[in-house]
Amino acid sequence: MSDKPWDAIDYSAAAALYASRYEIHKRLIQFFQGNQVHEYVQLALGIVEKGGNYSAAEHGLGPKILQHSPPETVFELAKKLFMCQRPEEVPEVIYNENLPYLKISVGSEMAALLKPHVFWVTNVRTVWAHLVIKHNDLGLANEELRYYRTTDMSSEMEYQLWSDIHPHIGASMHQIVKVASMHANRQGIKAGDLTYLWADAIADTAYNKYSRR
Repeated sequence: MSDKPWDAIDYSAAAALYASRYEIHKRLIQFFQGNQVHEYVQLALGIVEKGGNYSAAEHGLGPKILQHSPPETVFELAKKLFMCQRPEEVPEVIYNENLPYLKISVGSEMAALLKPHVFWVTNVRTVWAHLVIKHNDLGLANEELRYYRTTDMSSEMEYQLWSDIHPHIGASMHQIVKVASMHANRQGIKAGDLTYLWADAIADTAYNKYSRR
């Protein structure tokens, strides 16, 4: 394997994932701007399509969130996330809304799918990619990732852990995109225009191939 996992991934797979998420982004914007609360929330929580929110879909969190909070409150959170001017504001907005089971991973993915030119996703895949850069070692990245895989999705300690790492993800995503886009071009694949959505697709593809789960 190359020094970094994104040096040797299949960029056609990353491009396909990016294209799928880009289409979901456009649908979410349509629902959001049309005030279609039910349609927006069902997609934004990964219920009708897991690509709407991998963080929620993979842990079955969408139904749990709606058991405790009506769709209107999730939509209100989306409005507040959309109004954020800086990515660093996202954790505080999520924390202040205090919706059970809707924490940093799910909330940051909601924000990123609404404004992928401004917000990044902080989930297991992007955290793993950040840790690969931080440690320059896959083994250490996989080891530290275990701390972000706790089962209590609503604990204060877990929220703080994810909140603390969120501001650092953006720089790592830019670093990944800068290098990975060159590799994509060598494979004849056009890089995605929306930086954080493209970075998410790269992180996802590399994670699926190289992480130890």
